[in-house]
Amino acid sequence: MANNFHGPSEVSLSIETSVGAGAFQDFSAFVRSGIELGHEQERTEITGFGATARKRAVTGLQNHEDITLDLLLDDTGTYALFMGKIDTDPDSTGRRLSVVYGSAAQSYHISVLTVQPRLSASLDNLQMLPITLTPTDEGIHSSTTST
Repeated sequence: MANNFHGPSEVSLSIETSVGAGAFQDFSAFVRSGIELGHEQERTEITGFGATARKRAVTGLQNHEDITLDLLLDDTGTYALFMGKIDTDPDSTGRRLSVVYGSAAQSYHISVLTVQPRLSASLDNLQMLPITLTPTDEGIHSSTTST
């Protein structure tokens, strides 16, 4: 069985330049932290009286965690993509975030709202742009390889 491990050189991140634009801008070179994409099936307790163990069932709802990134601050790249794109429209469905990995064999796409960009400056580092992206849908994983 062949190993299909992937390093950071095989990961790219891009985001729509504006809601529904369909045009994406790659910002991979500015990411200074890893990226975690996690979601869960919500559960509810269904334990009845007299039971000796707790019982749970899935509700059918998925919950996707916020995505946090530490980015290098760049005037025309990350600043233009995120500081000027804070979502304030209550009807916004968000912009599409695309994460491609494994030489484009695997990808994950999800709509996100930019809700918490921050400028971060310190004496001994370049200026940073930590951001929080809040997912607005369940995300779509796709693969161009068969297993």
